[in-house]
Amino acid sequence: MRNYLGSATLEMRLTEEEGEAFAKALEEGLATDRSKSRLMRAFVDLLLYGKTEMNEAQLDAAVQAGRVTHGEDTTVRARPSTKRFTDGVRVAYEIIRASGPGGITDEEAILDYCQRTGKDLQRSNNGWRSKRKALRLMELIRCVGELPVRSGNMAQAWAVVDPEREVPEVGTVFEVTYDDED
Repeated sequence: MRNYLGSATLEMRLTEEEGEAFAKALEEGLATDRSKSRLMRAFVDLLLYGKTEMNEAQLDAAVQAGRVTHGEDTTVRARPSTKRFTDGVRVAYEIIRASGPGGITDEEAILDYCQRTGKDLQRSNNGWRSKRKALRLMELIRCVGELPVRSGNMAQAWAVVDPEREVPEVGTVFEVTYDDED
């Protein structure tokens, strides 16, 4: 199995039994993101420092851990009922507010967000969307229709609910309600 890390090539050799177990785990989705993350950290520690903080039993347990599933009712109950107005959410709010009543698409807003925050464009899509979603849950913005994007497709446009409203202070906590879109 080969994995390309930058320009270096990492080659792992597995016994036939290990290879079959690994393939089965991948097919069945048994390796969780958490166990993959723990294994990768342990592997990197082993490569860089010649040791890992995980002992053999912990490594085995991480590999053998099956996918954890949750019932919908417990997941819904576990969602937070409040959202905090953070500095990042403030920047997102100001970008959407400055777009006017016609709104702004995520594509346009991400570019502005990266310019204002100095964040990497390649890594900002999900960061932006989580902030926009927080604003929607706080009921500070709403979808006002669709606008064309560079690809020629249409995308949702977002605008503030009340342009006259003062920008909330960072740290303000909002009660949120989830709907079917969440």
